[in-house]
Amino acid sequence: MSAFESVQPSADRRWVRWGGRIGSMLLGATLVACGGAQRVEEYAPTKVVSFGDELSVIVAGSTSSTGRKYSVNALATDGSLDCTSNAIWNQVLADNYSLPFDVCTSATNPPSRIQATVGATVDDVVAQVTTYRAANTFAPATLVTVLAGMHDVLAAFEARRAGTLTQEAALAQVAAAGTKLGALVNSITDSGAGARVVYSTVPSLIYSPYVRGLASADDSAVLTALTERFNTEFRANVTNEGRYAGLVQAHSILSAIITTPSTYSVTNVADAACSTALPDCTTSTLITDATASTYLWADAKRPGLPFHSQLGLAAVNRARNNPF
Repeated sequence: MSAFESVQPSADRRWVRWGGRIGSMLLGATLVACGGAQRVEEYAPTKVVSFGDELSVIVAGSTSSTGRKYSVNALATDGSLDCTSNAIWNQVLADNYSLPFDVCTSATNPPSRIQATVGATVDDVVAQVTTYRAANTFAPATLVTVLAGMHDVLAAFEARRAGTLTQEAALAQVAAAGTKLGALVNSITDSGAGARVVYSTVPSLIYSPYVRGLASADDSAVLTALTERFNTEFRANVTNEGRYAGLVQAHSILSAIITTPSTYSVTNVADAACSTALPDCTTSTLITDATASTYLWADAKRPGLPFHSQLGLAAVNRARNNPF
């Protein structure tokens, strides 16, 4: 089974609480050693810490249930925000381990933290990690998520379109960013002495409403090349033996949904679902006929619930099945 294959839900409410459902879908937590029936200890993190851009952000609300995400936000029956539903990918992972983020839970002393920030580039993520390290240490019981690079790729793409970067310079720029992010993952794992990391490739936006709306026929090819170069350099520079870091492939997941949307109960892969700007989009502010679970894109550049649910499931499978 590939990283993005999973049970496909058919309605909004079946996408809502993946954290509680994924545990029952996974294989038994006990791994069997090759030489016999020796049991290997299951990885049991004590907290999740997320670094990256807005694909990993929950904006704190006035109460624990009113945090907002850069996706389609769910509403409770009384019309108030329900942050625990329509989970984003890192939230799916944290919830699966019963380690909720402090910005979206009613639990007492929730252990997990989101350091990701809106619009973050790789340089910003390096700064996020530096800031976190000033007051915290990375230990093996810390499960870290890293998803970044979207804004680096978009910046190079837009500079290439504007003529301020040549194709070669744009490719070199994203390659350097990918290399830097790979080195950052290695510094977090610290050859096993640090945290365990689930890291993701950057999703390709070539089929996003943003790129579909551009005039140039070359835009998709340019953006594809930039995305691939970033992901190639990022992956190549992570020391990944599977014991300290596990890869999930956001670009493959997004491509799979676009290629066979019906497999994921998605009906629209071309248009943005939200009629209001993120993070203020909710299930009550969608365009006509759109639903959170059937529209791939939340807005012109950011994927919505189907993407987050599948990436979250892939992250859970990676964390549960890698020999962390």
